[in-house]
Amino acid sequence: MTDNIVRLPMDYFGDPTKGKPISNGFVYIGEPDLDPEVLANRKAVVLRQEDGTDVPILPGGQPLEIGVGGYIFSGDFTAQVIVEDNYSIKVLDKHGAQKFYVENVLDIGGGSPALESDIIIHRDYIADMTVDTQAEAGKSYIVGDYASGRNAGPLFFNCLAGTGADDGGSVINHDTLNLRFEQDFVDGKVSWAKFGADRNGAVECAANIRAAIAYSAATEAAEGSYLIESAINLTGGKIINADTAILLKNFDGVGLTFTGGSNFNFVNGSLQVKGHGSYAANTALASTSPTAHGVTITDNRVVIKGELEAVSNQGNGVLIDVAAGNANRSICKEIRASGNGEHGVRFSGTRDDSSVWQIDIYANGNRKSGIVCDSDFMGRNWEGFWYAEGNAIDTTSTEVDILKLRYSFLTIYAEASGSNTEIELGANTDGLRIRSLRRNNDFDSSTAKTNGWNYGGFEYSPGEAGGARVGVAHTIRWNRARGLNPGEGTQLEFQNNASVAMGTVDAINSATSPYPPYMALTAEGGTSFVRVGDDTLRVASDGDDYIYLNGTNLEIGNTDLVTSVLIRLFGNVQILAGAGTPEGVVTAARGSLFSRYDGGAGTCLYVKESGTGNTGWVAK
Repeated sequence: MTDNIVRLPMDYFGDPTKGKPISNGFVYIGEPDLDPEVLANRKAVVLRQEDGTDVPILPGGQPLEIGVGGYIFSGDFTAQVIVEDNYSIKVLDKHGAQKFYVENVLDIGGGSPALESDIIIHRDYIADMTVDTQAEAGKSYIVGDYASGRNAGPLFFNCLAGTGADDGGSVINHDTLNLRFEQDFVDGKVSWAKFGADRNGAVECAANIRAAIAYSAATEAAEGSYLIESAINLTGGKIINADTAILLKNFDGVGLTFTGGSNFNFVNGSLQVKGHGSYAANTALASTSPTAHGVTITDNRVVIKGELEAVSNQGNGVLIDVAAGNANRSICKEIRASGNGEHGVRFSGTRDDSSVWQIDIYANGNRKSGIVCDSDFMGRNWEGFWYAEGNAIDTTSTEVDILKLRYSFLTIYAEASGSNTEIELGANTDGLRIRSLRRNNDFDSSTAKTNGWNYGGFEYSPGEAGGARVGVAHTIRWNRARGLNPGEGTQLEFQNNASVAMGTVDAINSATSPYPPYMALTAEGGTSFVRVGDDTLRVASDGDDYIYLNGTNLEIGNTDLVTSVLIRLFGNVQILAGAGTPEGVVTAARGSLFSRYDGGAGTCLYVKESGTGNTGWVAK
């Protein structure tokens, strides 16, 4: 039988100057001889509650709080503080005034070892824990890091009897004993690194990432590069909180996929999938794996609050394929695609309700088109800013190629190198509206659907000052009914010999056209037009009826008629001109005038003084 001195295991913190508790004060625990109030100097500790429950506290979880009675609390329970080896301690009152500061507690005889049954075992790495011959159920472990250089720690594990489903993170079995270690995610965050993913890009870690995603709906992807040699698949309802994380794709396949499910997948922050070759500039190399995309979004609902980027992949940078499923009502703050072997961003799929996407796209330096909507694409009600520049490296593609996209409102900026086509609209783009369209070379919508588009604004700029294309005449053409509808308050401005032609292009671009810059509207299949050129306005119809205005003259007439109406006034009073007498020939209202260009003295001007028919003309 052993006699024990009865005492409380919890420490009391009293104010030495007032003889009462340091109520609502704060305690910092750190490395010996270093100020523990500085975050980098703090140590991980364990708070042991009254019922024996251990609660690990990371350095960022300090300071520890002192209750009104002078004891440290963990939740609703007073707690004993356990720390490994020597330490420093600083105690502040509720106003932040220092009450105690001991730089090296054990050196002055302070502190006391925990009882053997209370040992918290510290190990450097997971591999050290799983071979520990002293391990037994009921013990707890604090592990400094998953492995050398992973920067995942400290990690907290509880040792339990029996083995389990070892996923390398939430459960890890002992190498030789019938024990398992279950990870305690004390900060509430499940990171890829806590499952062993190396964020230095040196160790392949696709399985580690998949294990973390399978264990938790929400995972943390800390800043760094993660080498993968197989795909990462996100099903509906997953969340990735990414801090500029890069997936280094070291294989010929799709790097990251979003697939299936009616729940949304979320990406908070920036996530990049980077291939392992210069595919954009090497046609032969890229063609070997045209389906090895960086990212595929297949029949899914996705919300990307940061950047999703695809770089240097063999196939498309990002493929959005909505053949069937739930790709509607998605939001992508920003997708970037560059240096990929196929298109930068490609939309495909026949599902009719792939709608209400809000998406900004930046595509640059891809081998084929920067942005493509396939001819079978059933998307509608899309919004966003689409930027494409320097794509179509193989010279057979278009910067932005919209073969099919309906009832959408886009802002598009496209600029190609050399003579590549920059923007092409296909035959199934009904209801598509484009605002602030800024581009440099030819824009051709000759195959677009008959009912055309309403444009909420249009800017046409053929090159910046000093650029190679300044002064070159570019053309924008609409060859279908309805054509251009700028909307109320919209201005059209054409500079540097730019032109816009609507209707029969041959008639507009004939030798009889005014000097550029000009705007001409011509009826399809006919010769009616309105043409504006250098200080001129000309309105004409079939035959030779016309109105012609230039800097000095106003001309109205019809060269095929003996008599032409020059001006028609109120009450059908007219001013006319022609050859011969109007009496018995020209019908007009009283008060009308007729100028006879073949008349003589007393017969050059006639006034209609009576009647409503062709008589009543009097020579003056």
